[in-house]
Amino acid sequence: EDVSPQGKICWSQCPQILFIKPRDFVTFCHHRWRKDGTQIVVNQACEHEDAPGNAEESEGKICRAHALRGANFISKDPDDPNKTRMAILAHANPGGGVPQWAMKTAVNAVAPIEPFKLFHRINARVS
Repeated sequence: EDVSPQGKICWSQCPQILFIKPRDFVTFCHHRWRKDGTQIVVNQACEHEDAPGNAEESEGKICRAHALRGANFISKDPDDPNKTRMAILAHANPGGGVPQWAMKTAVNAVAPIEPFKLFHRINARVS
């Protein structure tokens, strides 16, 4: 849902990651452009009446996670005009009472891989 020319509320869902079942998110996203062409997208968890969440995992219902705060900076590479520079910052709560050891294991498993998969998918669509 668009809430302003630069902001919208988004719903998304992630698949199961290792032993953490799928989660959904409702997030307010705001974007702006800097004078140098850098695009900045910041986000924060929110609620929306059209997408109520479930605090706990249950049969047939996905648990709500929260993308507490995040920022993405997308800019031209100053050394190569054919490249794009991306910086991603994310702070999230998986919801559902996931134990700390489980969360640490999942993050350590996906953090070295997932950004590269994202960049590969973007590159494949741009090429």
